[in-house]
Amino acid sequence: MRLLHRSSSLSSRALSRRGLTMIELVVAFIVIGLSFAIYASTAVAVRGQSLGVHELSVAADGAQRIVETLRAESFDEIVALYGHDPNDDPKGALTAPGRHFDVAGLEPAADDADGHVGEIVLPELEVQTGVWQVREDTNQPELGLPRDLNGDSILDNKDHGNDYLQLPVCVRVRWQSSTGPAVYQLDALLTPFRR
Repeated sequence: MRLLHRSSSLSSRALSRRGLTMIELVVAFIVIGLSFAIYASTAVAVRGQSLGVHELSVAADGAQRIVETLRAESFDEIVALYGHDPNDDPKGALTAPGRHFDVAGLEPAADDADGHVGEIVLPELEVQTGVWQVREDTNQPELGLPRDLNGDSILDNKDHGNDYLQLPVCVRVRWQSSTGPAVYQLDALLTPFRR
């Protein structure tokens, strides 16, 4: 009788040990599953961030190329080639690049009306008697205007197209990234190009 009791005691311990092993196995599978889920979500996030950094780099390079192109031009050429008015294009209407541009590798944002990722923002030039004027009193906060453009420490409403020392320009790139619309903006102060 004692032997029978001992053997049933062993089998109940073995059964309880087997049950504990099943619980340990289930917990182990849950831990492994959670670890894999965390790893997978981290890998996806890193991939998305890497893509975002690449797109930002492409946008920055595109904007910098435009600024360097503008630096190589005289003010009159900048206005004629990259201004708002297509009728002042040097070789006739709609022959100049204009204020909009594309950057290879970037798609326009879904709500973009002009279909281009890039835009060059110049000071709004006032027309008086058919002559373009660069004025310091123009109200364009995105360009830091009004501001002293000819270095005389006086803000006035005169034309400074012939004596400006700096020209504020904003080059903006707006594209559809993997996470939604993204924007990169490069502000520059151009100085006159002398030949």
